[in-house]
Amino acid sequence: MSDETPKGPAAPGERGDRDDWRTTFRPDIPSSARIYDYFLGGKDNYPADREAARTITTHLPNIREAARINRAFVRRAVRYLVNEAGIRQLKWAHAL
Repeated sequence: MSDETPKGPAAPGERGDRDDWRTTFRPDIPSSARIYDYFLGGKDNYPADREAARTITTHLPNIREAARINRAFVRRAVRYLVNEAGIRQLKWAHAL
């Protein structure tokens, strides 16, 4: 008999089902990345993300515009780094 319930993070150096997104993915818990996707009009979000986004919007009514402005800035910055500053390799560390 196997227990399919995620058990939390694995011990250091230990891998296994606890690190497998297929067993730990929780669409019922809002994710900052998926909330950001919702603000940008994306499709990769779930009801919990949309509900959290609506709550945030009640406190920050211009949040959708701010997300679009932020995305435009990142595009301009990357374009400059690649085309003008000669950067040839980028690594995206997505954190909100």
